[in-house]
Amino acid sequence: SKKKTKARSAASSKNSISGLRNELARIKQTIRKQEQALRANKAQVRLKLKDLERINSDMARRRQSIDSINNDLHRLDNNIGLLSAQLDNLRSQLEERKACYVKSMRYMAKQRNIQSQLMFIFSAKSVTETYRRLRFMRQYAAYQRTQGKAVQEKQRQMEEKRKQLHDTRGQKSTMLTKGHREHEALVRQQNEQQQLVTSLQKQQKTIAAVLEEQKKKDEEINALKAKIEELQK
Repeated sequence: SKKKTKARSAASSKNSISGLRNELARIKQTIRKQEQALRANKAQVRLKLKDLERINSDMARRRQSIDSINNDLHRLDNNIGLLSAQLDNLRSQLEERKACYVKSMRYMAKQRNIQSQLMFIFSAKSVTETYRRLRFMRQYAAYQRTQGKAVQEKQRQMEEKRKQLHDTRGQKSTMLTKGHREHEALVRQQNEQQQLVTSLQKQQKTIAAVLEEQKKKDEEINALKAKIEELQK
């Protein structure tokens, strides 16, 4: 009876050890899988963090580009404003030149009349002075005409410059709109990457917790197995 009891005890211990070994094997396999999953997770987190860093760098460059374009637009608006003021001044000058020229031409037209010419001659102290006066009027009219043309040419140049500035501003505005769209796209990418990294980091914590739990079980079963083997001696 004692032999049977001892045999049953030995068989039970053997079964217990066998069961513990099987449990240990299962736990070790689980640990290996969890360690692999943790390594893969860490590698993915590093990769996504690099992507996030790249996106942040792209966003910084895009922000600088947008700021630069905004500064350019501000300067262009100032230049356009200055040109507009100068053009208004030139138009006033042109109107004055036109008025003076018309006045001179009317005066000369009157002087071409024979009677008016005689009156103009007799009103002078000498014939030489009369011709000097006529020559002066012709020169004055020519001067006014030249000045009018100069103002018109300057006005044309400034109108052309203003058109160039408006064209440049239009191009800059298009670039600014494109820059804002690209920046918004990067912001969306940044949010998506950040959410993915956060999710992976949470997953990493879960895997690490499971791994820690499996290692503790492994230690407990190893300790229990050692005790059973000690009792069998």
